[in-house]
Amino acid sequence: MIMPRFLDVEASSLSIDSYPIEIAWSDHQGNIERRLINPYAVDGWRDWDYNAQQMHGLSRKQCREEGIHPKQMCNLMSQSIKPGEISMRMAGHLMRTGLMFFIQKDQHWVMPNSKLSTQMPLCFHF
Repeated sequence: MIMPRFLDVEASSLSIDSYPIEIAWSDHQGNIERRLINPYAVDGWRDWDYNAQQMHGLSRKQCREEGIHPKQMCNLMSQSIKPGEISMRMAGHLMRTGLMFFIQKDQHWVMPNSKLSTQMPLCFHF
């Protein structure tokens, strides 16, 4: 049986300066792939909210020690998630926090140089 796919992102906070610290996705059989992202790998990723840490249960230290570079995350996602396989819906406040830090472009996941505009549609088809 083919299962629907999902993409889940945990962030450093809910502020406009947040960044992804964990991304998980499923395959068509329901198996879950999950990776932490090292926040120290990108200059400027300093925002951290300990209230958010209480919600997602991931510490900055754990992300630093177990996390991978965001470009490596993009490569893993490009190998695992093909265009059109995931449909994602987000609430407007989540869009403004910058949780959509990774986008799929030309069949590869990329990290844009700047945060996405809050004017973008709230439903993305990858």
